[in-house]
Amino acid sequence: MMKDVAFRAKNENLFDEIVMAVVSHSLELWNIQGQIADNLGFRLGKETLFGRATRLRQRLANGKRILLVLNDVWEWLDLQAIGIPFWGENKGCKVVLTSQSLEVCIGMGSQKNIEVKS
Repeated sequence: MMKDVAFRAKNENLFDEIVMAVVSHSLELWNIQGQIADNLGFRLGKETLFGRATRLRQRLANGKRILLVLNDVWEWLDLQAIGIPFWGENKGCKVVLTSQSLEVCIGMGSQKNIEVKS
């Protein structure tokens, strides 16, 4: 369903770039960073997790309108540690979380929660 939403957002020119990463049960930040960078056509080196996060944050906060979809989030995720800009530093980067847990979304500071019934 999120692929359809992302496709529509791109076709309606709501965002310059659409980025998707599957989080799932694994909270391997290195892997999540890699998925985001790959979707952006951006190479992250083998530096530290913090160094990768800094480079990724700079790329995501470059002023373009970017929709970042974090799919299948099962527990609280440290967006700063990944390199996802938020609050005042986002400059056009919007984050959408999909999760089976409303508590996870609320715990991560979601602004709007939409329940999808199956």
